[in-house]
Amino acid sequence: MQNPSPPLTPPQPMTQRRIPRLLLLIASLGLSLADALCAAERAAADNLAWAQLAPAERAVLMPFAEQWPSLPAETRQRLRQGAARWATMSPEDRAASRQRFGQWQAMPEVEKQRLRQRYQQFQRLPTDQKRRLRQAFGRFQQLPPNQRRALRQRFEAMTPAERQAFRQNRGGAAWPGDQRPGAPMGAPAMAPAQRQQLNALV
Repeated sequence: MQNPSPPLTPPQPMTQRRIPRLLLLIASLGLSLADALCAAERAAADNLAWAQLAPAERAVLMPFAEQWPSLPAETRQRLRQGAARWATMSPEDRAASRQRFGQWQAMPEVEKQRLRQRYQQFQRLPTDQKRRLRQAFGRFQQLPPNQRRALRQRFEAMTPAERQAFRQNRGGAAWPGDQRPGAPMGAPAMAPAQRQQLNALV
């Protein structure tokens, strides 16, 4: 005797089988379209004509008014972000920023390029190392000008091998407040503790 075959289910109409696929396709197209619209809105915001900027933005970005139409969208975005930061700065911070900008403008192009490269190197560092370097630089900035000058001179007098050793040993910086009393700041020969003070410069 033959086994009875299972009852056949009636075939689903083609439309019932295609609906889930069709819905998935529509949803993915909708997401792609939404992404494209967001990107277009961002690009449009970065590509605003000079007249479309807010009055506060135009006031801050006035030195770039003539160049604005020819600036790349990425540059416009950075400038607008800078203008937004400027609006939140205290008068003291603005004065310091003007001074730094003046120094930057007076700098030779070769030096500007070197600083851009150093900034890119810094951006690639791990977060913890960036934090330590920012802290070390903050401490360096708080030193009296004569101590900062002495540290810079020491650093400039170092050989490339000594500088490389500092770059590898950034974490354990000692500072003038930590060094033994009476250590001469202008001494030409550097003790290991004095060399560690230069970590903030490298």
